[in-house]
Amino acid sequence: MRLPVRPVVPLLATVCACLIAACGGSSHPRSHTRPKRPGRALTVAVYSSLPLVGPSSSAGRAMQRGMRLAWLQADRRAGDLLVRYTSLNDARAGHGPWAAAATAANARVAATDPAAMVYLGELDSSASRTSLPILNQAGIPQVSPWSPYVGLTRSVGDGVTAEGEPGDYYRTSVRTFLRLAPDDAVQAAALLTAAHDAGCARMAVLRSSAPQDYSSELSGLLGLEHARSGVRIISYADLPGRSAPGLAVSPVSTLRRWVESLHDQLTGCVAYVGAPSATAVSAIAAVHAALPRAPLFASDRVCQAAFGGGPLRPDLTVASGGRLQCTLPTLSPTGAAFTRFAALWRSRYGSPPPPGPWAAYGYEAMKLALGSIGELGSYGDQRSRVLDALFGETARGTLLGDFGFSSDGDSTVRAYGLWKVRAAGPPHLLRVMQPSVS
Repeated sequence: MRLPVRPVVPLLATVCACLIAACGGSSHPRSHTRPKRPGRALTVAVYSSLPLVGPSSSAGRAMQRGMRLAWLQADRRAGDLLVRYTSLNDARAGHGPWAAAATAANARVAATDPAAMVYLGELDSSASRTSLPILNQAGIPQVSPWSPYVGLTRSVGDGVTAEGEPGDYYRTSVRTFLRLAPDDAVQAAALLTAAHDAGCARMAVLRSSAPQDYSSELSGLLGLEHARSGVRIISYADLPGRSAPGLAVSPVSTLRRWVESLHDQLTGCVAYVGAPSATAVSAIAAVHAALPRAPLFASDRVCQAAFGGGPLRPDLTVASGGRLQCTLPTLSPTGAAFTRFAALWRSRYGSPPPPGPWAAYGYEAMKLALGSIGELGSYGDQRSRVLDALFGETARGTLLGDFGFSSDGDSTVRAYGLWKVRAAGPPHLLRVMQPSVS
């Protein structure tokens, strides 16, 4: 059952014209008259929580710099209100891509600040599962630039999402979470689209043994979506160390037998939907040896690691014989909006934007927050009104294209890139897809 959503109130003004002129933005036929209110706040706060150290730090830092660029471009203001921007780190060295204690502490910092109007984070879906209940209890709108796990916004059957999701995250029964990136249902459709376009009528799926990498969720979504794609999923297998109901338990010998069976099953292509690891590299190498001409696909975790560099990038390329392609939310690196963004980035940071989509997603997340606050005029210091404004936003001409939000908090952004993993340098963009989801 869908949770009640706070009704959207009419937005009262457009975002600052200089922002729109400088780098695209929201376009609304709204009044420019700002409401007057006695005792109004002069300063509001926006927080971000992203991994600034650890394995996801390259993506997190790119997002943070994009957010800061949008904030500075707006002269640290949202309409008539000054905006205090505080960047928080949700990761700790040696604790993986995010740390639970750090993430919870970040959310509590924002929750106890009366001036906090919007919280931009997290990157990782598990981190958002930690911060969301804290922020929801405080009534603080949370805009995640990423966090694609579907259970944050809606329930999906067949064990894809956990029991109680998403309701357990919304203690007030009011939806306060929105995300810019397409969710994993769109990623599943993108993987199937890529397989179909590669001529694969039959696909095998390999899952990861890493905790909280959402390979179970993504493989379940592939199972739900495959019938309408023309690609039949013929088998699943797990890397050694993982056991799951309904799927093969795969110690090394069982995984070896699964790989050997791929040829007999007339497998057209194979998709790996887990986190990158040395075990995954070995499994991909075994799959490529069994099916040397088969297209090999991987999900966003592998793509993100390939952008970050490190030894796994050349290892993955060698293991797959240079045939590995991965999916990742993306944007077109051309067009007027991107040209203006790139010029702004160079003027501020003295270098071109980093490869990958993260800087753009961070930039648009901050613009969305500032625009929604600024449109409310002197009522931009009221969280409930900011929340309504965010849910009612229709952004046009952005780096992500035109988008809005569903009542669940999912954006209408659908662009997914298919990238080729290379031994040297970041992945190469092959094409951009706009997959539809049932």
